[in-house]
Amino acid sequence: MNHRSTVKTVNSFAESSFLFALYIPNEDSAAAHEFVTQSDGAIALSRLVSYEFHQAVWFDVFRREHGDRNAIDRDTAYIGLASYEIDLESHVLEIVRHDLDELLDEAFRLTNQYALREGIRAMDTLHLAAAKLLGCTEFLTFDKLQRRVAEFEGFAVPL
Repeated sequence: MNHRSTVKTVNSFAESSFLFALYIPNEDSAAAHEFVTQSDGAIALSRLVSYEFHQAVWFDVFRREHGDRNAIDRDTAYIGLASYEIDLESHVLEIVRHDLDELLDEAFRLTNQYALREGIRAMDTLHLAAAKLLGCTEFLTFDKLQRRVAEFEGFAVPL
């Protein structure tokens, strides 16, 4: 899915639902592809996002192999993950590393502010914390709850 090969800026942070839509065909794929095509810089993500994306892909294959015909097959998974790797190599995506203590401090802050009020989950707070620490202005997600909390935190959520 090599959309472009030059790195200009990193203003957008992607979480796993965005990556899933970008690399595994679903109802959100067109919007994800459109965003990447229009973007003028690399899209940041954390190693946790990368992990969660891989886990989601293989879990979907598991579901398919256990009877869910709406889930993806192995070939679709391999194609999607190969496209993801190509986009990492060509700098469409950039994995950004964080100090674990800083990341957890910010995630604790988000949990304390939003867990009871909004029901935000642990991985979602970690993704938002990573985007905050990086100073991104856009947060890319198709998750409605994560969208709402990202907007509360001042991110633009263009999808």
